Amino acid sequence: MQPVQVADILTYRFLSAVEISPDGRRAAFVVKRADPEKNAYRSDIHLVDLGSRATTQLTCSGKDGPFAWGADGSELFFLSKREEEEGKSFLYRIRVDGGEAERVAILPHKADGLRCLDGGRFPYTARIALPAEPDATSIDRISRFCPRPYGVMSVPVATSVPSLRKRTSSS
Repeated sequence: MQPVQVADILTYRFLSAVEISPDGRRAAFVVKRADPEKNAYRSDIHLVDLGSRATTQLTCSGKDGPFAWGADGSELFFLSKREEEEGKSFLYRIRVDGGEAERVAILPHKADGLRCLDGGRFPYTARIALPAEPDATSIDRISRFCPRPYGVMSVPVATSVPSLRKRTSSS
């Protein structure tokens, strides 16, 4: 047996974020792989039919994920870096039975987590700046829980302007 070489590692695929569809028939997951030419990682969303075990690559931009299932399981919503604009994230929707992804919202933060709620709202987490002069209570809560400030925001799918729902001081 040969020792593992760097070239071997570049062929690895890393699977993460497995989520079962609301109807229980499918699972979606993110596959990351190295892109040595760009010195980066490519990230796409894949599906597996849990009955037949057939897998399908749903996105192919290399810049997609995290994601959340739509309420009825017919579509996925996902954050993508297909477009890059400083300090913003882009929310896309794609049908799981095929078709092109469409941008449905622009988030005014670099989001890094996403969920779907009934009624078409999508809470997401993002690192946010602290107030210029936080009060002592905020500083105490922030320093105890997290080294960076996080907020939990939500955006309705029909609009591209998120509203601040709850701010957590997890620094």
